[in-house]
Amino acid sequence: MAELRPTRGRAETETRARILVVDDEPDIVRLLTFALQTDGYQVLAAKNGAEGLEIAQREKPDVIILDVMMPGMDGFEVCSVLRSRPDTANLPIIILSALGQVSDRVKGLRAGADDYVPKPVNLDELSARVAALLSRTQRPPTVAVAPAKAGKVFGFYGVKGGVGTTTIAVNVAALLAQQKKTVTLVELRGSYGTLAAQLKWASAENLSQLAELLPSQIDERAINAHLFSTSFGVKVLFGPQQPSEFRELNPETVRAIIRQLANISEYVILDLPPGVSPVIEAALRACDLVSVVLEPDPTGVQAAKVALDLLRTWGISGSLVSAVVSNRSGMTTGANLRDIRAQIGCEIIGVVPYASEACTAALNQGVPLAVWRADHIAAMTMKEMVSRLTASTLIGIRF
Repeated sequence: MAELRPTRGRAETETRARILVVDDEPDIVRLLTFALQTDGYQVLAAKNGAEGLEIAQREKPDVIILDVMMPGMDGFEVCSVLRSRPDTANLPIIILSALGQVSDRVKGLRAGADDYVPKPVNLDELSARVAALLSRTQRPPTVAVAPAKAGKVFGFYGVKGGVGTTTIAVNVAALLAQQKKTVTLVELRGSYGTLAAQLKWASAENLSQLAELLPSQIDERAINAHLFSTSFGVKVLFGPQQPSEFRELNPETVRAIIRQLANISEYVILDLPPGVSPVIEAALRACDLVSVVLEPDPTGVQAAKVALDLLRTWGISGSLVSAVVSNRSGMTTGANLRDIRAQIGCEIIGVVPYASEACTAALNQGVPLAVWRADHIAAMTMKEMVSRLTASTLIGIRF
């Protein structure tokens, strides 16, 4: 139990900074909320790590007070995820834990925490540490200041091969570019990427050369040297093209690439292959929204359920995840969208009808379907999907 202190009057100057408390013990949350509100702060609360990640990404609090011992994701894991995401990488974090060993404090700091306060909590000490962090990191709280420019990262993750993930990703990118947005499409693969052939591109620059650099070497100049500017307004970072370029990607380098792209683009679209690896995990955790791509058949739905369960273990759930149903094979199934949504447990933001011949014809021209035939039913449904992707609140298809 935390150590109590006398009730204090509200600070003479209300800071109104927002503090997120992440702790699974309701009594601790109530106590910290009372103490922090007494100091003039606004308080947000989360009862577990996954909820804390969602609130942190949505609300961007000024300081996060993060308990270590929680079910599911512990505080160390949550801290690592926050530091891996471009839009939360710099949020001040105070680790709060009953673990008092020096090794535990070191672990917290290595996970990215700015400070460490042991339980039972001395509320005066915690107040002083919060104030010290804010004095170093926070803008004047009474002045509304726009956040630093950072692009949105959308990841399209195929639950299995052959579901049309690349086709959807490139069309989404093209539709965003039609809205006069700066867009970069990344074919995130360590082996052969098909997008270059589809877009009739032939050059030496691709992801494989960037993958050889250290994370500290990934800057705007290095990124721009490996991007291809398409005729439809999208810049593309292609996957490797030759067997000599195939290599295992480094998660830290991938995070650095995504972070740098988000600094120079309004939208970064990740085309992600199926499978599980540290690189896929790093990429998905860097996303503002992950869309799993599935076919509307029993196998596809089951594969989506497994993929979504995996994402939840990585703290990606709720408003951070959605689904796109792709009828790539043209098969007629008895499943309807309402049933699919109930089975997979997340919002469906798009349904792409069968359009194999039209997509092939478009790629013969070296452009996506949304550029070649904007009036095609598949192009129009993807345009509706882009509207849902870019809405301020995730809104699925209503049945």
